[in-house]
Amino acid sequence: MELPRVLSKVSVVLPGLSFLLLVIFAASNMGGVRAQTPMQITGIPEKGLLLVGANDPLFPSMANAILNGRDDLLYNTFQPYSVILWNKTGKTVVEYCLRWEFTNPDGKRVAWDMSYGDTMGLLDGSMPKAGALIGKLSAIIRPGESMIVTPKSQLGRNSQVTPPDRPQIGAYIAGLQSQLNILRSGSDLTISLDGAFFDDGTFVGPDQSGFFERFKAQVTAKQDVMNQVLDGVAKRQSVESIADQLKASVPSTGGLLERTLQTATPADWYQFFRSRDVSSFLSTRTAYGDDKAVDFARKARFEHLPNFVKE
Repeated sequence: MELPRVLSKVSVVLPGLSFLLLVIFAASNMGGVRAQTPMQITGIPEKGLLLVGANDPLFPSMANAILNGRDDLLYNTFQPYSVILWNKTGKTVVEYCLRWEFTNPDGKRVAWDMSYGDTMGLLDGSMPKAGALIGKLSAIIRPGESMIVTPKSQLGRNSQVTPPDRPQIGAYIAGLQSQLNILRSGSDLTISLDGAFFDDGTFVGPDQSGFFERFKAQVTAKQDVMNQVLDGVAKRQSVESIADQLKASVPSTGGLLERTLQTATPADWYQFFRSRDVSSFLSTRTAYGDDKAVDFARKARFEHLPNFVKE
């Protein structure tokens, strides 16, 4: 998938949820192309979250420990522009956003934001929402652990690698090369940790990308949809009636967020995620029936949703 020529774009990738937000903004007095300068890496060390850049002496050994002999196409492609996010706190990092910022050949500053994680890593009361499956969540970062983060992917010890022999590999590699060339053509590159959520809902980081409100909207929208389903069941409404109400509560046409992304408000993000969660519930009901759809809602709903607060 090629990077967009528009001002911004969202790319959704599983597992978990990943966003690519490309925002181009004019920079004053920048002139033309400048020689590539050493990249500046900025974590949040005062909060126990370190970024280790590809030029750091620690990077090779840490990356090898994470990969453990595995070969990953995306990592091999973007390794010079990758970092390792090291969680030196006593809490699990469940969602995180990194920003690659550089000057393109036209003299404009480009902010390339990527976020990864899994909401099931959040605490539901005193226990992770994922319960016994917490070990299966490949995008979260437990205390003392680290994660390779590239401009296209995240890779931990339990992550599934991107194989070099995937279908349509020629076109796929061509797309990666196009994106790599964008980074190579830039100058004054900085890589920073824009924000991170811990499992108890606390947030740290400068939040230049609006990550805090976006993630909060994501979790709140899903909770509201699942509450509507289960409240309806408790009132002895039929699942068909509940499904009809959900369907009527979201726009019938797509593209809501794409039309407003450049100036997206928390309400825009909420509606985007609500539409997605309604679609997931309806698809589950169509594929597996009413009982499985209700069970899906029960497993997704938090009994004790954490409060999201900035430290």
